[in-house]
Formats: sequence, C-alpha cells, structure tokens
Amino acid sequence: MGNESGGEGTGALHYGKNQKYSMCRRKERMKMIALSNGFEVPDFCFGSPIVFPCGNSYRSRAKYILKLAVKNRMQLKRDIGLFKIVKMAAENGCTMFDTSRAYGGSEWVFGTVLKRYKREHYRIVTKLCNADQYGSNVRGGFEASLQQLHMDYVDVYLMHWPVKGRFIESWKEMERLYEGGCCKAIGVCNFNIHHLEELSIHANIKPMVNQFECHPLFTQDKLRDYCRAQGIQVMAYTASGRMDERMKKTALVPISRHHRKSMA
Repeated sequence: MGNESGGEGTGALHYGKNQKYSMCRRKERMKMIALSNGFEVPDFCFGSPIVFPCGNSYRSRAKYILKLAVKNRMQLKRDIGLFKIVKMAAENGCTMFDTSRAYGGSEWVFGTVLKRYKREHYRIVTKLCNADQYGSNVRGGFEASLQQLHMDYVDVYLMHWPVKGRFIESWKEMERLYEGGCCKAIGVCNFNIHHLEELSIHANIKPMVNQFECHPLFTQDKLRDYCRAQGIQVMAYTASGRMDERMKKTALVPISRHHRKSMA
C-alpha cells in the first residue's frame, strides 16, 4: 500500500441523485486490501503536505493568506493549489486521502473539496497529533479533526508518532473511539518493532495499520516482515523516495520505461 501526493487515473465522476458527485470506477479498478478487521481500503492513497498553518478559523486563514500575498507568493500559490490537486486526484480515480492534525489546514482543505462527493465512495485517513497526546486530548483532537473535515466519522485513524510515556494511554483512548463506531479502523505511524511489542502488552486491539517511510532507498525489511507476521497492514509514505537522484540508478528506471510510466 502506497501513500503519495498524486496518483494514476482509474475512475470518473458523475452527478448523483442528491446532486453530490459519485466516484464511478472504470473497467480498471483500484485494488482493495482487507485490513485485519475486514475493512477494505484502496492500495493507493493521496497524501497532503503541510498547508495553511494558521489556526482553524477563517479569520486566521485570511490573515495568513494576506501575509503570504506580501511576503511569499510561491508558498501561497502552493497552498491554494492543493484544492485543485485534491479535486484532480478524485476525478482521476483516487479514493483514499491521507491527512493529519499536524498538517496545518490540510484537513480543512480535504474536507472542503471532498464534501461534494458521496461519503461512502472514498476513504479518509487522519492522525492523532503529538500535541493532543501530550495534552491527554485524544477524543478532543479527534472531534476537532471531524469538524475540519466536515465529516461525522473517519475511515482510518492513526497515531502519528509513539510519544514516549504517552502512546499506551493514547492507544487505549483510540480503542474506545473505534469501539464507539467513530472510525472504521485504527492504527499507528512510525512505530518500530519495539514500539509495537510494548503496545501489544497493553492493547486490547492490535493496530490494523502501521504507516512508515518505505521506498527502494529505505526498505525497512525487518519491520515489514514483523508487521506481515502480526497481521498489521503496512502503509508506506514517501514511497517514491522524494525522487532522490539515487532513485535514477535503481531498477525502477527500466521498469518504468517498459510500462511507459513515470518513476513516481
């Protein structure tokens, strides 16, 4: 399963009866993967950068935009451009979107764009940020994410980092969110084997996903093997290795040429 800022087209959109767009699959369907609890997610996910790091109110966003309009127009163009990019990803068949409380206004952007589409036709992944772990505010952080996303549930809710001395209690609160039907699946990010082993001692529910950096320059074989043995789905971020120059010296070059695709 990959997570990148972009994707290949496998679907189209049309108007539904309720005047919301529907994501309609073409003949070439996106592969679905079943998590350990049976919930299915696509094998490809669109991830967001940090944008609009200016608070949650429209007033604070307006101040941020005005500030960038004067001092950094390139960054402003990039941030505003995310609206168009998310819409383009949806129109080209991407049906899973990854964001986080830690990504500034990313949740708000996704929620603003995706609310025009039928909710059952796409998956949303968001994350518990470190600040909410330190503040013992797991449920409050989750509810803030729902507000920004304009949604009443999340498909996959992940713990962004294993905050030392906090992640066990944070996970227990995430279990309660899952058991209460607030999210379809729960998991973690950036957990190494020793984190997962410590969590397994205290957890009632095993993480269904572990999202971590994984690509040809950083394969993380032992961690992937451990997750596979434990029934934890790996979700790779930075799967294209930020297109590092060294990527051009790997087997990806002839493979991409053979399939007439970009290396990304």
